[in-house]
Amino acid sequence: MKLFDMNIIHSHNFEEDLNIIEGYGRVEAYTSDDMLEDGSREKIGSCTYHIYNTSHFLHDQSLLMTADAISGDELFMLDIIMNGEHEFQMTSDEMLAPIGHVFIEDKFDYYENEKLILQKLMAYFEYISLDYIAVIATKSESASREKKSVISFPQIKLYKTLGFEYLGGYEKKHQVWIKNNN
Repeated sequence: MKLFDMNIIHSHNFEEDLNIIEGYGRVEAYTSDDMLEDGSREKIGSCTYHIYNTSHFLHDQSLLMTADAISGDELFMLDIIMNGEHEFQMTSDEMLAPIGHVFIEDKFDYYENEKLILQKLMAYFEYISLDYIAVIATKSESASREKKSVISFPQIKLYKTLGFEYLGGYEKKHQVWIKNNN
């Protein structure tokens, strides 16, 4: 389905106990010429992310404990970023945003729409001066897919195209990728 003027409406919550910002994006677009004319948008998906300011964590371990409180995937991602066998190094005064998920409604679930959502997220993160964006390279979630299939098909080509670098993980699933916005 052709989309016109996709937009992400962001909302944030400062989670004091975890010392992070929780982010949510409602992805909307005009999905027909009629909607374009009357100005109404349709929800086509959503995304979640967290923003870590590394200068507010005493050490890597406290950052990993925060990630563990959020989810196993977030802990996995941050553990590879902080302790993986790669040359990437974060300093103690940088901002990192791991993307938790990208959900696309079934009728809009196309590669180009997923790419556009990620590009919009990346532009937003660059605008608010985030240093790094992290992802686990999986296919976007959709209402009709079973949970198992969400994790089993990495979108490696998409993330390479968008400038992400591979940091570690497993060959067929849970590959952690990072993008430097500097």
